[in-house]
Amino acid sequence: MRMVERLDAGPMILQSRCPISATDTGGTLHDRLAEMGGAALVAGIDLLLAPAHEEREQPEDQVTYARKIERADRQIDWQRSAVEIERQIRALHPGPLASTALAGITANIVTAEVMAESAGEPGKATLQGETLEIHTGAGALRILTLQPAGKNVMAAREFINGYRQRLLA
Repeated sequence: MRMVERLDAGPMILQSRCPISATDTGGTLHDRLAEMGGAALVAGIDLLLAPAHEEREQPEDQVTYARKIERADRQIDWQRSAVEIERQIRALHPGPLASTALAGITANIVTAEVMAESAGEPGKATLQGETLEIHTGAGALRILTLQPAGKNVMAAREFINGYRQRLLA
């Protein structure tokens, strides 16, 4: 876009679209957008240097501002749906990571998958054999990998083995 005084207000010279898949994380999207951005920059400069190029005004009603991610944005609210929480986890991966307390243990949730049904209280963790499921406001999440405070990332099975007594209390 052509630079003007106002933030994100200049006319566009070139526009690209990037679909977001159900498995994308903040990291995979970052990498894909960086690659697309480099290619778009070269194409945009070529267009700008052409004798005649078309510019389109940006619709002001579609301009959004992406604020800085705060500590509170990392905290998981188990009253929300499993789908929303799983999206939060993917958006914050590979960093700064979504965070919660499990049986008094602060942990970052690295990867999880949505479970269709849940009959428990939101935020309550349930051990299902070697898996850890947490009930939400709608559905449940199966935790796949997590990182307890001060520890390395581990599979849910390893977390259960190390903290089973606290999880069952």
